[in-house]
Amino acid sequence: MDKKPFNWIIPDLDRQQPRSQTEKFIVENIKSRYLIPGAPLLSYRQFAELNGVSEGTVKRAYSNLIMQGWLSTKPGGGTFVSQIIPGDEMPIRASGFTDRFPAGLEIPKQTHQHIPQPFVAVGTYAPAQTLFPHEIFNKYYSTHNSRDANLSQAELLSSYKGEHLRHAILTDLNHKRGFGIKAEMLEIIKDRKPSLERVFEILLSKPGEVVINTSVFDLTLTNVLKECAAITHTISLQDEHFLEKIEELLKQTKVRAIYVRPQCSFPERLTLTEEQCIRLIELAKEYQTCIVEEDEDHEFYYGLTFYKPLACYDHDGYVIYLGALSMATSYTRSLRIIVASLQLINALRDLPAQSIEQREITTEKAMADMILNGDLGTYQKNLRLNAKKDRFNLDWVLSNYLGDHMSFETPEHGLMFWLKFRDEIDLNLLLNQLEDLGIKVPFHPNNQKTDSKVNYMLLGFGHYQMEEAEGAAKLLKEIIDQFLQKQN
Repeated sequence: MDKKPFNWIIPDLDRQQPRSQTEKFIVENIKSRYLIPGAPLLSYRQFAELNGVSEGTVKRAYSNLIMQGWLSTKPGGGTFVSQIIPGDEMPIRASGFTDRFPAGLEIPKQTHQHIPQPFVAVGTYAPAQTLFPHEIFNKYYSTHNSRDANLSQAELLSSYKGEHLRHAILTDLNHKRGFGIKAEMLEIIKDRKPSLERVFEILLSKPGEVVINTSVFDLTLTNVLKECAAITHTISLQDEHFLEKIEELLKQTKVRAIYVRPQCSFPERLTLTEEQCIRLIELAKEYQTCIVEEDEDHEFYYGLTFYKPLACYDHDGYVIYLGALSMATSYTRSLRIIVASLQLINALRDLPAQSIEQREITTEKAMADMILNGDLGTYQKNLRLNAKKDRFNLDWVLSNYLGDHMSFETPEHGLMFWLKFRDEIDLNLLLNQLEDLGIKVPFHPNNQKTDSKVNYMLLGFGHYQMEEAEGAAKLLKEIIDQFLQKQN
């Protein structure tokens, strides 16, 4: 039996709203499958004549339905019902991939060390980039992009040496931060893990060498030391006798390196005093061990002056400095500055070079211009002032709502608070209750949930909203109050 031809006349057409009536008519017939995927529609003229409306009305209706996905068109080929109807699932083709790998695969045992974190990590230490001067950066970028377009292949590859950025960083380190180094004492490595791997590959040339690690919960560092077959001793800077314990260990065994973040320990956010820095360097000199100093927070200080890193003391070459270029963008965070004695830098350069394909050389040239012309410095100042305000606001929120249930020290550097809740409080349990009430807890992506009771929190305020923080703190206080009442 032949199928009846489709009736294109709109019943009871409301001539006050011809376009919306046309759209509704087509959509209803597609949904009911009277018009099937791939079916052609009438031309604008044909549809208009049948229904007594203008061609412009039909054209606008067709255009709206094309944008919404109900119709599709081909240049010179008319208008058709879309193959994929809005709301329908995409057809899944048969895949060539199988659940089991046919060539055989031995799953290696876990090589990375898993260390349970005795804290929950909430928020992020990366600053929001809304203040970043994109217009200024784009101006520099466009200039270099135009110049690079005319470079020969040899000139282009030579530019990957990054001399313009190296010069800008050296100028900044010496003139603004007091490093006092020669150009040959500076190296730039892409990404944090490769920078740690390269430094420790040179330092730990033999398996079984001893390293004092003051950042035990830093999984990247811990795994690098494990891959180097180092013997690690962990001493927390939170221990008020940490310097005495380091000295005691130095007396007992030959220590190759001490790893430390003197400005902001991880996760405790502790800052070494000038006296502690001097004493640590004295121990390194006395026992002929080196200090690997890592620094990501040099832009964020809330006193009158920036923090003086160990690299700026008289350390006689025993300090190796690793720092992020800037927290300004994800790319500048990935560029790691290594400052060390010339012999160690030369040893770094003798290692296989990183692939230049990882480098964004035009971006680096633009950032170098921003450093040399003071644009990055202006941005860093604005970012720091904004962070200082956020730190003050968050300090007030925490003290006002949760001060009875936890303690903390207001950080002098960086973009994180370290909070200690009362011993009887289980943060995992309470934060789950907070989410049950519809408050989405911004757990850091690297947060490692544990079934054990946790009463410490690492709270980042890189992306901070006062209303969100205050509302969450208020609800958390109510949950804790109810929990403690039940306990009593």
